Amino acid sequence: DSGAATFSDSDAETGFAADIDYLRYGNKTRASLPQLEAYSNKVLDRLTAQWPGRRASVRVYITPSPDFQAYTLEHGAIFVSLGSLQIIRNEDELAALLAHEFSHAALRHHSKDVLEKFSNTAFRFANLYLQTRMESGRDVQNRARALKVAGWVSEKALFPSWNSGQENEADILGTDLLVRAGYNADAMIAVLKKVQATAQQKQEFIAENPIKVDRDSSDTPVLLSVDLELFAKNVVGSLEDSLAKQYAEAAERQKRVREYLKREYRQRERPELDASNYQAVLEKSSIKARVEQYQHAFRAEEFLLEDDGVAKAAAAAAGSIGGAIGDDPYTRMLMYRIRDFQNEARKANINLQKAYDSNIAPMYTYELLVDKAVKQSDYSSAESLLQEMDRIFDQ
Repeated sequence: DSGAATFSDSDAETGFAADIDYLRYGNKTRASLPQLEAYSNKVLDRLTAQWPGRRASVRVYITPSPDFQAYTLEHGAIFVSLGSLQIIRNEDELAALLAHEFSHAALRHHSKDVLEKFSNTAFRFANLYLQTRMESGRDVQNRARALKVAGWVSEKALFPSWNSGQENEADILGTDLLVRAGYNADAMIAVLKKVQATAQQKQEFIAENPIKVDRDSSDTPVLLSVDLELFAKNVVGSLEDSLAKQYAEAAERQKRVREYLKREYRQRERPELDASNYQAVLEKSSIKARVEQYQHAFRAEEFLLEDDGVAKAAAAAAGSIGGAIGDDPYTRMLMYRIRDFQNEARKANINLQKAYDSNIAPMYTYELLVDKAVKQSDYSSAESLLQEMDRIFDQ
């Protein structure tokens, strides 16, 4: 940065900050991986230099998620999961992923997003219902599995889900940018294969772990005469349908990109898909140490899905807190959940407070603290937290 920010630069920074707050509203966080973000943004800069249209302010941020996922929010923040960076094999595939996401911003797809607001509200409401109902009773394994699916429901509700026309446009423009920037455009097909594989894996997980929503006598389905238990199950079913559609469309998108390359770029150069440089970046000591801590957290999440895996999860998660990434809200919220599963209220609350003290915690952290304050009849603290949530999340 030169330090001589223009008005548009200031607007961009404000927009990126708003997108990060929206990320937190979706109960996600930004990873503490500044060097890896800087590398990703260099790849993005190489691509955007090839875009002849209206300037689009974009920036890559990394999220601490083991899933293969990336999405671009309204103000140009491109969020790429750490899991994606570990699944892709070379810089060309990273460039393909970023080229596709940048294309959504360049083509201003947010201005013509066809998602229905009611659908978003429904998914968000069902996710919260699953969260609260699965926090009590039942064994840890089933609770953890249901919460994993609840997270996917929330993603469906809150983050961009483009229609097929928008996805095809982004694939084609992204492919153009790859060729012009000197990357191997076959990487776009490789990335779409990963999109397809991810949809299949989620489908299989949901099929193998059917959600059973517990009810108690205090549940009265009075809101619009809606049975909330049935409602939540229907939303999970809608998620399954969406994943099936995504799987099928990913196969069609691969076919379209192949045909486009054959028609428009038959004589294109095909640089070698060299994984060594990309892996060298990930192996840098300053990056590797932080990535390894997040990997401890990813392993802990997997242990929670196993029978009697909570003790192994606690041991793995212990390696993710402190150290290079400090009191990261993602790892602290994971440790909070593990301690809660272990019925260790004091330790759970310590981790919850550390997540909050980071000042970049997801909204669920605030929701839990409000609930805790109300149960303790500390209405002043609850009101203060609600005002803070309103200021940060506009909710």
